[in-house]
Amino acid sequence: MTATQIQYTQKVILNFAGLSWPHVSVATLVPAGPVPIPASLLPMT
Repeated sequence: MTATQIQYTQKVILNFAGLSWPHVSVATLVPAGPVPIPASLLPMT
């Protein structure tokens, strides 16, 4: 099985003048080629 999209999230803390602000990014990327998914990561059916 291959995936045609990759989804990811990242959380960073931005520091401004002693204040900390959490920032979350969520993105979906489409790779130039197929990305193989190991069978061990697939849900059991």
